[in-house]
Amino acid sequence: MPLTILGKDDTTSLIESLTPLEIHELRMVLSAALHEFSVNPRAGGHGTYQQPRTTTIRHEQSEWPSALNTACGPEGTACKGARLTSSSSVSTHQHGSLSLYNTQGELEAILSTYPLTPFITALSSVCLLSKRSRPIHTLVVFGAGQQAYYHIRLALKVHGHAIKKVHVVNHRFSDTAANFLRNFSTIPRTIKHEEGWEHAEFGMLTPAFHDYHRLLTEQVLEADVIYLCTPSQEPLFPGDILTSHEGRRKGRFIIAVGSTNPHQREIPAELVAQAVKVHEKPHRHFHKHADEGGVVIVDSLEGGIKHAGEIVHGGVKPSQLVELGELVMLQRMAESDAESTRSQSTDETSLASANSQATSSSSKTNLFSLPHRKKSNHDERESALARWLGTGTVVYKSVGLPMMDLVVANLLVKLADGKAVGTKAAF
Repeated sequence: MPLTILGKDDTTSLIESLTPLEIHELRMVLSAALHEFSVNPRAGGHGTYQQPRTTTIRHEQSEWPSALNTACGPEGTACKGARLTSSSSVSTHQHGSLSLYNTQGELEAILSTYPLTPFITALSSVCLLSKRSRPIHTLVVFGAGQQAYYHIRLALKVHGHAIKKVHVVNHRFSDTAANFLRNFSTIPRTIKHEEGWEHAEFGMLTPAFHDYHRLLTEQVLEADVIYLCTPSQEPLFPGDILTSHEGRRKGRFIIAVGSTNPHQREIPAELVAQAVKVHEKPHRHFHKHADEGGVVIVDSLEGGIKHAGEIVHGGVKPSQLVELGELVMLQRMAESDAESTRSQSTDETSLASANSQATSSSSKTNLFSLPHRKKSNHDERESALARWLGTGTVVYKSVGLPMMDLVVANLLVKLADGKAVGTKAAF
């Protein structure tokens, strides 16, 4: 049978060519899969999606450790192998490969994990970002690697008409950092115009700047979305910037994807504590603050509890975490997504399958009760969630899920086949 091979350049070309409509389709299918992963019982690991624990091996001669991650679901099976950064780390460099097998166990595709992995992580963030009901004008991004690039790139593809400023914060200004900014400046003007961000301003801030701390405070307070994309062992900004009365007046999305080990921490401890705090009813002199959900969103409870340093060292309880899949398919927001898409595109036919899947899945959502709210009926809880996700302060911590590789990579291979991208080989 023919085997599809997508190398680094093939995958990069395919991802860069994705239209907003194609990203919407990818997001809708991924959302439905994440929902199924979160709400379907998986006793003994035998749910719709199965994810055996990561296998770590070390080469006897080179001593380089590698990790193998596998996932199995309705799409088939995926196996990803990648070199680890260190023997004690579960974080991987992006140098590796992902093999896809069909439901009969036959090899169908091999993809480079560079830049596949950062793209998939960014796509999962978009599943939440799409719920924002207010315009996203300003992005603040910590880091200048592939995770940072694809989080910005997808935000520009989806919300480009609203985005006015992109502030990048990096530990130093280097050739790599300069190339990072250059990647956006060299995107053809026609594409920038189509996506709506041709007039967006880009800048980089480093500790070497005069008045760094003042500028950092101003940019963080200005942000609508904050991306944390570095393997930092220390918080990337002072927590009191956002836990102060001024910082809490505005709702923001904080998305942390860079640190994936217990000894790494990107999010300030004060911000995590504020996110999971049970808030009392404000008295009449209390400052007006953005809605806070009383939870931190994670891609998986097990991954967050074991590998997210902010959660491990912050003493966050499982009851203070909620999985991404429990939120992405809410009925009201699925309808909102569909309405938004109809207003942006006249091509509705190709979205029928994804929207149908979203609507049917959302009807069985297992909603959690917000800790600081009284129990109410289903519609009121869903409205509260929609309001919080739409305008409130939301913290999302991702450490990665192999099932996302399985779902998204299969969709990308189908797109690649339709666009004649990649190499076909007999196998």
